[in-house]
Amino acid sequence: MSAKSPMKTIDIAHESPRDLERVLRDRGWTDGLPIHLPTRERVDEFIAASGMRPEEVIGHVAPQGGLATVGLIAVNAVMAGCEPEHLPVVVAGIRALLKEPFRLHLVQVTTNPIAPLAIVNGPARLTANVRWGREAMSPGPGGNGPIGRAVRFVLRNIGGIGEADTATFGNPAKYTFVLGEDEEGSPWEPLHVWQGYKREDSVVTMLGIEGCIDVVPESGSTTAENLLNHLGHAMQTISTGVWWSKGNPTFVITPRYAELFANKGMSRADVQLELWERSKIPVKSLPFSNINTGDWKLDGDRILVTADPKDIYIIVAGSPEGHHALYMLPCCLPMATHAKV
Repeated sequence: MSAKSPMKTIDIAHESPRDLERVLRDRGWTDGLPIHLPTRERVDEFIAASGMRPEEVIGHVAPQGGLATVGLIAVNAVMAGCEPEHLPVVVAGIRALLKEPFRLHLVQVTTNPIAPLAIVNGPARLTANVRWGREAMSPGPGGNGPIGRAVRFVLRNIGGIGEADTATFGNPAKYTFVLGEDEEGSPWEPLHVWQGYKREDSVVTMLGIEGCIDVVPESGSTTAENLLNHLGHAMQTISTGVWWSKGNPTFVITPRYAELFANKGMSRADVQLELWERSKIPVKSLPFSNINTGDWKLDGDRILVTADPKDIYIIVAGSPEGHHALYMLPCCLPMATHAKV
């Protein structure tokens, strides 16, 4: 391990695998679940398959500023149960987290239950076996679980978070939080193309998410208008983002619901604008005072959930049919970032 990272080398010559796992757990380098031991041979295999150099520097990870190299990220990927083909996606996710405007230090030490959500687009969805269909964020096969777990290990072990994580309750999404986009089932351009990349590029987008709300429009016979009303109402849920009129409200909608919008001639941008308009909260509807008076932004007597419709993210994923949509509550700052794999 690099001396520039909170992780240090362990002499494993006289340790049994069981003892080694206990040592790693006692040092706070695991998430409490069983891990794969990061042997030199396994780490070297990952790095060789990636085509990257182990000494390549990705950046300093908050809060302690540990230096993330490809080699150290590979160590954490092995521990998390990744396969070699997952490493480039993990590295891209870390690159995105270390870019502005993502506020990684805030995410690492806040009392809020913020977890980074990784959205994977492009051919890497296939090479890394990232799921985007039914139960894509549930336990199951594929790269979603280990990739997200590896990202968390990097934040914990290289970032040196330890007891600096002051989240009041925490968030189970901190174990792993990864989703592919259903580009084939979407009527729109993929998320990464909307962000300015080429369709053939592989991209990881990172968003700061505080929680999830299941949105259930009328099953089977819902209309685009009804769906917009349901989604807009979900955005009025009081989260920290509302207090500052900032953040990245994020929706995951099924291919069927995306088709409902597309059949009405609505682009992704059209849906963003409609949701932005319908989510404005009448001040008089709040039975309490703003704990950060003056920080939210108003349109007349209505509170803006976010200042710009473009801050609203829409991802197409999930089972092909409708029935449910997912609203992901934003944290108090817009900090979506992305990086190529």
